[in-house]
Amino acid sequence: MRAGARPIFADVDPTNLNLDPEAARARIEQSPSPKLKAIMPVHLFGQCADMTGLQTIADEYKLVVVEDAAQAFGAAWRGKRAGSLGDIAAFSFYPTKNLSCYGDGGLVTTDDPAFWPSM
Repeated sequence: MRAGARPIFADVDPTNLNLDPEAARARIEQSPSPKLKAIMPVHLFGQCADMTGLQTIADEYKLVVVEDAAQAFGAAWRGKRAGSLGDIAAFSFYPTKNLSCYGDGGLVTTDDPAFWPSM
């Protein structure tokens, strides 16, 4: 929100509490907007969201996938680790997270040079 984005929420899968791809698709179809830029699944409790379903939607609507992997260190989806499944991933090292630091900290990962800062 500080960057000017406005989140639009979709429901979770009741079996794992991660973003439900069908609920995400329904929200996109319910309120289509050219301003829609990304899907942001939040991996919870050491479990990855259904990244196959979410990536299919992202590809269809030309959206960036930004993973919130703060609660999924070491988790995997179909053999790939959380933090390497989307276009960009964010990890938090806040003291209450699974992997924490003394104070506040975080990490952003990507393998796409389009998201690398200019140096």
